[in-house]
Formats: sequence, structure tokens, C-alpha cells
Amino acid sequence: MRHVTTAPYYPQSNTAAERAVRTVKEALKKNKAGSLKCRLAKFLLRYRVTPVKDGKLPAEMLLGAQPRTRLSAHFPEREGTKETVKAAAPPSRLFLPGTRVWSRQYNRSGQRWLPGTVTAASGGRLLTVDTEEGEQRRHIDQVRLREAQQEASVTHSRESETDIGAESPLPHLHTGELREQTDKGAGTDQPASAVEDPVLPRRSTRKRRAPDRF
Repeated sequence: MRHVTTAPYYPQSNTAAERAVRTVKEALKKNKAGSLKCRLAKFLLRYRVTPVKDGKLPAEMLLGAQPRTRLSAHFPEREGTKETVKAAAPPSRLFLPGTRVWSRQYNRSGQRWLPGTVTAASGGRLLTVDTEEGEQRRHIDQVRLREAQQEASVTHSRESETDIGAESPLPHLHTGELREQTDKGAGTDQPASAVEDPVLPRRSTRKRRAPDRF
């Protein structure tokens, strides 16, 4: 048995467990006949033989075979049919080891994404990403695929920010040219708007009567 933890800063990973507890509590409240142990056993039997969204039973995914119930006894057994096991995540969101990704950051440095490489995957949805800050554990919703075009755009944006901070030398202009440019700039200025008188707030004309005190 291997203990698998969830990704930090992603509470949605525990939603399935919380929802399962809520389902059991609601079922026990609705069924009042019999003891608590008997009601729980009947509910778990029906719960584990009910097909989920992929068409398989929870008991079948756990045991590898469908348990025989009263309902399944009415249907003929199918022989020689094997259904393909679907992956836990769709193919478009599978991150294999060696995939270059962007890893979501939650520190105070202000940088939200760091480039990294997937080193390991566990559970189909949890990844170990190697970044410049070290290895980080992330959910598949906390990573994005990293492409060469995106890296070039990020590098270009960083270089442009650095160039903006540097002072560029001004071209040499004679004194007469500076005066002409100043006169032209002054002529294009729009006239200042007239100063308006402040509008006094409207006071209420309601007659106020002092309260009768004891």
C-alpha cells in the first residue's frame, strides 16, 4: 500500500471523498428500517453495483470482476467481450515524463508561472515538475504545455522590459530648432476649460420637529 497525497493549493482534489460521505449520510437518513449496520450494508451493496459515468461498476474497478446480484442474474452472461479500460484523464491532458510544461506558482515573488519538466506522474492527475525552484508537486490543472513559441515570446517581453528602463540618448538639436518645436507644441494645445462655479448641494425643505422627550 502506497500513500498518495494531493497537490498543494488545490482543495478540489478532495471533492470526491467529501461527496461520498455526503451521499452515505443522506442515504442513511432516508432509510429508517432496520439497524444502522444493516442499512449501511444494503446501501453500500447498491452503491457499489451502480454503474458510473464510464459504464463500469465501482466494485468491478476494485475487484476486476462484476459481483453477482439479483438484478444481474436476470441478464445473460457475455463471453469473449473485453472492454478497454479508459485512462483516468483524457489523452489531451496526459503529461508523460520529459514533457516541458509551465508550473503554477503561489509564492510572493509575483511570477505566476515557471518553466519546468515533468519528471514523474502518479494517479493520472498528480505530477512532479522539476523547476528552477526545485521539484514541485502539481495537479494537471496547475500546469500548462510549454512550446517554443511561448518561450520566445516570454524572453522577448523580458528583454523589452529591460530596454524600456534604460535611457536612450537624445538626438542633437540646435537652439533654433528647439524653439520652433516648442512654439508648434504650444500652438496645438487646446484652450483651458472655463472655471465653473461650484454647485451647492440642495438642502431639504422638510420641516423638522424636535422629539417629545420624557
